[in-house]
Amino acid sequence: MEEFLLRVVPNLGQQWRGATPDAIARIEQMAGRPLPPFYRWFLSRMGQSMGRLAYPSLDFSAQRVLERYAE
Repeated sequence: MEEFLLRVVPNLGQQWRGATPDAIARIEQMAGRPLPPFYRWFLSRMGQSMGRLAYPSLDFSAQRVLERYAE
């Protein structure tokens, strides 16, 4: 998936920002089990910013997941 995205979206590798290992571990702790490999990959690459793949009206960031869970 990563190879495909980097090939079809120019400069995506410079635009996306991954979640911190701590944020990923906190989400995993909340889930009570290991995260699925693809979701862990997504968070590690785009957990702070999805770059040009971002949806204007949706926030998939790790920080948003943690905030919503805290509420």
